[in-house]
Amino acid sequence: VALIGFMVAQALAERVARILAPPSAEDDESICVLVQAANGVGAGQRAGLAGRVDRGFDDMIRGAALGLAPEQALGWICLVGVLLGGGLFVWRGEWLLGLVGFLLGVGVITAFFLGLRHRLRLQIQDQLPDTLYLLARALRSGLNLEQSIDLVGQQGGQPTAAEFALCSRQIQLGLPLVIALETMARRIDLLDMRVFVSTVAVFQKSGGNLPLLLDRVAAGARDRNQFRGHLRSVTALGRVASLAIAAAPPVFLMVYLLARPEYTVAFFRSPVGWAIVAGAMLVELIGLLWIFRVLKIEY
Repeated sequence: VALIGFMVAQALAERVARILAPPSAEDDESICVLVQAANGVGAGQRAGLAGRVDRGFDDMIRGAALGLAPEQALGWICLVGVLLGGGLFVWRGEWLLGLVGFLLGVGVITAFFLGLRHRLRLQIQDQLPDTLYLLARALRSGLNLEQSIDLVGQQGGQPTAAEFALCSRQIQLGLPLVIALETMARRIDLLDMRVFVSTVAVFQKSGGNLPLLLDRVAAGARDRNQFRGHLRSVTALGRVASLAIAAAPPVFLMVYLLARPEYTVAFFRSPVGWAIVAGAMLVELIGLLWIFRVLKIEY
């Protein structure tokens, strides 16, 4: 009920803001929208930390490639959390179990979106060297850069071709080439994509042999892909063991809450119990972050 009230109030506030906003006769509306998208600021988005959180959530949902709007994805997250938490509360009659179920449902569906986005980024990373080689061959055949990007969007491999097709449509609508590429790089958030965009930006200012530069960028991206694959293969056992160890405490806690609640409820009936549980969660979070930092090697 609180969520519905908040969404209704936000919709009314945005409608009033649009009615009271002064019209701008100087700028073309489509160009303004595209520039706002390139800068990561959309209509109704806030500035500061709240705006960064909004944009991060929007990028996560768009990166999942499910065709959901951020508002729809937030609705699914809340729905799964409420259903799981409400079901456990009705089953056991314990508000603590319902809270744990709600948090678990929210965490599972959020992890699902993050996993889809990570898988899409890995697919684009694997396809990026061949995509850059195709772009370089198109430039050598006599096409200009805009036509080459459109060709990659039509004949490249998915899902990378869809990103280049979107970039091509933005260029056709009037967005400058470098800004459209920077928008794509921010949306995908890959190191090799940022290197590609920087190379094109330098070429636009200084000139040079762009096909040769793209060949070198593609070779570097292929080397990084090979190194990343080797690293993932030699650390697979350690990563699986770390995930199993990290997942064991919350799984055991959930099992005891469902099967033997009298063993765990005592922890939440005194400040000392809350402090023990909070300390355990904090230590586990620090361990996970440390393992993630150790395994995150950039080549």
